[in-house]
Amino acid sequence: MVAFRIGSLTVYWYGILVAMAVLAGFLVARRLYIRFGREGDRFEALSLIFVPTIIIGARLGYVLAEWPYYRDNPGEILRMWQGGLGSHGAIFAMVIVGALAARATAQPYWTLADAIGPAVPLAHVFVRLGNFLNGELYGLPTALPWGMAVAGSPVLHHPSMLYEGIVSAGTFVLSHRWAWHRTRSIEGGAIAATARPAREGTVFLKTMVVVSVVRLLVDFTRPRPAPVLAGLILTQVIAAVIIAAGLILLAMKRRPGERVTEAPLAGDNGDRGEV
Repeated sequence: MVAFRIGSLTVYWYGILVAMAVLAGFLVARRLYIRFGREGDRFEALSLIFVPTIIIGARLGYVLAEWPYYRDNPGEILRMWQGGLGSHGAIFAMVIVGALAARATAQPYWTLADAIGPAVPLAHVFVRLGNFLNGELYGLPTALPWGMAVAGSPVLHHPSMLYEGIVSAGTFVLSHRWAWHRTRSIEGGAIAATARPAREGTVFLKTMVVVSVVRLLVDFTRPRPAPVLAGLILTQVIAAVIIAAGLILLAMKRRPGERVTEAPLAGDNGDRGEV
């Protein structure tokens, strides 16, 4: 859907909402990263790598999921402003590039991941609203009263993109709460562990599990291509793999006696103990 035109320049609502997703995600993640005792300018520098990587990964994920169409219409691959970002592609790109960037800049990977975790469902809210305005990613025909009209179809369809967007809003609130209470402010602006501190990475892992469960379920309401495994389509299989991996890593982080430490905060003496 076109938002406005300035001469020969056409601006789409989808592009505006993707930009808002990036900005909102950046602001939330940066605030949490600082709350975790890290330097905001370090996060800003990393964002110069993360933002384009996530967008490119999301587009590649969508193109691969819709490969039969893009194989026959290769000129459409770069027309991202008209719609088409895959959350799985964004997640995989974020995990891989995040690990490399954290290693290269000597930043704690799981702390970085925990700061970015809540930004993922927040971005989904904006992007799924963009999908709705574009009239894409709608679901199967339905007789439910909230079914949406689709151009060229005589019946109503599940507003699947809104299902995911609405639940993503709740997931963001939950994820942000997990992250915010991972640490607490103390006098003088320093950061200390909470009485029952969450282990590094648990915010990100729990968020990815919830996001993937939502995607797994919502995909049952969408038009379904040929199943690839146990009756599940490709995106559901990927979601199931993320869920399983997330649960395994969470279980490993909760093993008795495990010690998870962070690098010292700026200005402290490095003696922080467990976090």
